[in-house]
Amino acid sequence: MGLLGVLLVAGCGGGAGKTSVPPVGDAAGAGAAEDTDRRPGAMLTVDLNVTGDAEVSGSTVYGPVGRNLGLTAMSCSEFSKGQEIDGVRLFAFPALIGAEPIGGKEILVTVGVWEYPGAGTYTEKDNLQTSPDEVGLNIDGSIFSLPYDDPSTTLVIEADGSGVWNFPRLDSLDGGSVSGAMTWTCRD
Repeated sequence: MGLLGVLLVAGCGGGAGKTSVPPVGDAAGAGAAEDTDRRPGAMLTVDLNVTGDAEVSGSTVYGPVGRNLGLTAMSCSEFSKGQEIDGVRLFAFPALIGAEPIGGKEILVTVGVWEYPGAGTYTEKDNLQTSPDEVGLNIDGSIFSLPYDDPSTTLVIEADGSGVWNFPRLDSLDGGSVSGAMTWTCRD
């Protein structure tokens, strides 16, 4: 699977859930806690739209995004800068983007930038890869990968941790293909 593939599967965060946050204000509330939707670290709101031999349309919220096998939460700014693993800087979009299916389908994402210099626009020729030689989607167990004869795809990573991945064509081994886009917004 490769180092980045392991990072994608094992280390990009936890699940969504509520955190107890101590109240701010008067001493009468000291020691009490309230449930809020605040979570430590960056949260990604992901929209995925895929057409072709596998159809997916839906959204999910993922996070918090983490490093060190998901044990340390990252801010959106830190997420956009990528991580250094064994002397190689890389940007890896979290493989497991949701505990819940998106559009009724289980989704795994394999897209990132190997030898990542920072926020920007990346294509296949710009080290857009993950393991370090595969880019694609797993939709309910069907794997769709970037084709060798037409590797046109674009990954845009913004300095605020948000971005978009456009894939005009991903192919499966059984001859099927899909196209679409995944966008995400990062918030701390």
